[in-house]
Amino acid sequence: MRIIARRSARPHIDVLVSPTSSDCGAPYAILEALQSGACVVLSKNAWLDDRLVEPAVRRTGDGVSALVAELEDLLQDRNLERAQAAARPLWHKEFSMTALHGDLLAAYAAVAPKHLVGVAKTTSVMPPVSSHR
Repeated sequence: MRIIARRSARPHIDVLVSPTSSDCGAPYAILEALQSGACVVLSKNAWLDDRLVEPAVRRTGDGVSALVAELEDLLQDRNLERAQAAARPLWHKEFSMTALHGDLLAAYAAVAPKHLVGVAKTTSVMPPVSSHR
């Protein structure tokens, strides 16, 4: 039996291509791709989260030719490298548990401020998530 050592048991991709007209928010597949360092190509869909931005996330029009043109542009020069370098920082800044923790506290403060008295003093911010790449 031969065992081959791998850097990770998880598969690795360079680009997630997800043209969709039915998703909304920030779909889990997109968040996992960004967290792993893969850039994403999406449809221009008003229902997708506005925080999914370039250079890590590109949006393309409908149709195969628009998708192909976007992918060809992504593969030119150092565009892919720049997009991949921006993927994990975008995830961490906007979608990590650290970022969402602050968003949740702000949401609760807006709707139920009297119930949060003392919460900010007893609630600590979660430490940054370390890179697994």
